[in-house]
Amino acid sequence: MKKILSATLFCALFSVIGGILFFGDVFSSFSFSFRLACLTFFAMTTTFLTLWLVFRQAAEALPDNPGETVTSATPASQDEPGKRGYELFQRIESYMEDKRPYLDEKLNLDSFSKAVFSNKVYVSKNINHYSGKNFRQFINWYRIQYALDLMKKDPHLRMEEVAMMSGFHTTVSFNMAFRLFVAKTPTEWHEEYVDSLRKG
Repeated sequence: MKKILSATLFCALFSVIGGILFFGDVFSSFSFSFRLACLTFFAMTTTFLTLWLVFRQAAEALPDNPGETVTSATPASQDEPGKRGYELFQRIESYMEDKRPYLDEKLNLDSFSKAVFSNKVYVSKNINHYSGKNFRQFINWYRIQYALDLMKKDPHLRMEEVAMMSGFHTTVSFNMAFRLFVAKTPTEWHEEYVDSLRKG
């Protein structure tokens, strides 16, 4: 970074000096158009040099082997969970699929984090990073998938039964989550599904 700043200041200084020279008495005998063209060329050259130094500095920070990762003494960015974060997310997904904790309507971030042997902040951050959902949306997504399976297996179930069996505390929260992920109400989806069975 210091090299880049030094190069930028150097190029800026050169541009100023070039301006003084081209518009001063030294080149006063040349036409204005010629001096302006020369100054423009000089400025473009110094700009190119600055950009070249910036990209060169960035290239030096990359590993020689594309499969390697750049290590640093400073901790990783909070926005980039890295390998440990991805391993945690895989553990979270496995836990969701194997144990189905989302079927418990009392499930919360605190108990969930303890179940996957982590803390609330780290779990929440990695779920958001890798799934694009917050914790509540992430849990509800699994509940809706489960609800869809229930309705496919037994189309005669009432929506209240489906909601409770899927881990929702109320039918209101069930309807809201269903619309978010399916873009239809549970009743609309159910009617279309039953209608397709009749036609099939």
